[in-house]
Amino acid sequence: MNSRHFGWFFLAIGLVWFIPMVDSPLAAEPSSDPKPITDPGSLRDRYGRKRSTAEWGKDRLTAIAIVDPLASPSDDLFKEMNLLEQKYRQQPINLVAIYEDAQPDTLAMSQHAMDANLAWLTLRDLEGEFTTALGVKTIPCFILVDKDKNMIYRG
Repeated sequence: MNSRHFGWFFLAIGLVWFIPMVDSPLAAEPSSDPKPITDPGSLRDRYGRKRSTAEWGKDRLTAIAIVDPLASPSDDLFKEMNLLEQKYRQQPINLVAIYEDAQPDTLAMSQHAMDANLAWLTLRDLEGEFTTALGVKTIPCFILVDKDKNMIYRG
C-alpha cells in the first residue's frame, strides 16, 4: 500500500468505527481532543453558489476529501472515493470532496469531477481558506467530522 492510500485506509477504518455509533449514546462523546471546524465562507458548488458546512446535516458524520485538482480523473484515488460512496450510500454520512483553488475555475472543477465520475458532493475552496482553517498541509488529505462539527481525524 503506497503512502497515498494510507489516508483512505484510515478513512475507511474511521467510517467503520464511527458509523455504527452514530445513534448510540457514545456518539455524543467527543474525542479526546476534538477540534471544531470553522467555515470561512469560501466553499462554492459547481454552479458557483456559496455553500456552508451547516448544510451537511445534523446527526451525521462527515468525511471530507481534500483532492488535487490537477490529478488525473482516472487516478486510483477517485476510484476508491467512488467505492466508499457505494459502500456507505445508505449510511447517515456526508461525503464531501473539496478542490483547492488551484483549479482555474469552477467549470474546470466540475468537469474534472464528472470525468472522474465522482459521486461525492463536490465543492471548490476559493483561495484555500477552508483547507487552511482545517490545517491541511498536504493533498490529498482526509478528514472526519463528527455530528457536532468537530474534526476527529485529519491525515
